[in-house]
Amino acid sequence: MRIRTMAWSLGFAGCTLAGPSGPVRVPLDQDFTLRVGDSVEVAGAGFIVSFVSVPADSRCPATVQCVWQGDGAVAVLVGRSGGDTSLTLHTTLDPKLASVAPYTLKLIDLAPGSAPSDVREYAATLRVATQ
Repeated sequence: MRIRTMAWSLGFAGCTLAGPSGPVRVPLDQDFTLRVGDSVEVAGAGFIVSFVSVPADSRCPATVQCVWQGDGAVAVLVGRSGGDTSLTLHTTLDPKLASVAPYTLKLIDLAPGSAPSDVREYAATLRVATQ
């Protein structure tokens, strides 16, 4: 019930990626990209992944030479029938992936390469895979 509530509230706010028959479903073991506020249902996994925010982004702009490449952090919410789980995944630091038993959720990429002026410009590429 909580997943439905989360999906409904995100859909009501206009944030869920929607197809003709409801939220977009993405397959296991394939990359998918979300913008801040977007959610998808992971086919066969029984949960919804939502891109909540980018709590930190210290990555160096491509036009600047930096000593350290920096790190981007992505906050996601995994909604399941047993309850929601908040996770933070990183581009450089650990954790880059998290267990969502019996699956793993991995951050593949965060674009753009440095903090944009508008948070809606962020796009996180993620993958849910079998462990």
